[in-house]
Amino acid sequence: MAIERINRTEEIMKNGIPIDMEAHYKRIHEREKQQEQEAAEARRLEKIRIDNMKCPLCKSQEKEHHVVSSSNGIMGPGYHSSPIMDYYVCKDCGIHYSDLNKK
Repeated sequence: MAIERINRTEEIMKNGIPIDMEAHYKRIHEREKQQEQEAAEARRLEKIRIDNMKCPLCKSQEKEHHVVSSSNGIMGPGYHSSPIMDYYVCKDCGIHYSDLNKK
């Protein structure tokens, strides 16, 4: 009886009901794959939104993204940096502007 339990590697007992682990892992993998696809779609839509953002002054879409960050002063392992300011600079007129609809 004990040897029989050890040999059943495909299923485990949960509340007295055997669970098919292969199907369980397959559902988890499918859920993770769906979440990755949703995240990729969200990133793609955000990139399109940023690419279509226009300068508030000259309405040009040519811009350069700038991020000013602050570090914890450690060089090497333990280094951490966090952004303080995030803005765009128009390549045509030079105005600095922020993304007000940033998600």
